[in-house]
Amino acid sequence: MDHPEESAEVFTAALLLSTVWDYYAAMINLEKLYFNKYVINLGLTKDLVYRVLREKDMFQKRDCWDFEKISQCKTGRDFDTRFHVPQFGYKSVEDYWNDVRVTGGTHRFQIPVFALNSYDDPMMPGNALPIPEAMEENSNLGLIVTSRGGHLGFLEGMSTKPKKVHYMERFTSEFVQAVSLYSNELTNV
Repeated sequence: MDHPEESAEVFTAALLLSTVWDYYAAMINLEKLYFNKYVINLGLTKDLVYRVLREKDMFQKRDCWDFEKISQCKTGRDFDTRFHVPQFGYKSVEDYWNDVRVTGGTHRFQIPVFALNSYDDPMMPGNALPIPEAMEENSNLGLIVTSRGGHLGFLEGMSTKPKKVHYMERFTSEFVQAVSLYSNELTNV
């Protein structure tokens, strides 16, 4: 969001799905509760570590990481501290999280931004969603919050036959269609 005016030159509208609006709130949520901590946080971190180590040769061109420490990461906090903080030159993980948080900065959106989040998302807890910002007069944020959906889950119904298309896919398709049909109206908002 460093150059919000540029977005209006390139985009008509934007769609965000399961956005992590506040990394600090997300990490606090991922570090509590057994399932969040030992299934989601640990699993996500293992995957991130695997991907970085798999591409180690590429990353070594930039001499700012200790790959031994990265290989020992067990949490998202560890990973952000050992990978993102040195990558971008932050003093602490808290400084990094504060800088990448979107909550508190939605007033800078220059185009209509529609966001689909779930209140039960372990990556972005419902109590930290930018609902007050979306409700402000002249806000360019349309925040759609479902009670269930987890993180990118948004499944529908109970059936023995898996559906090919679920809520999120249908929502995204309808969003793209609406923007293409009504783009002139969106630019005048």
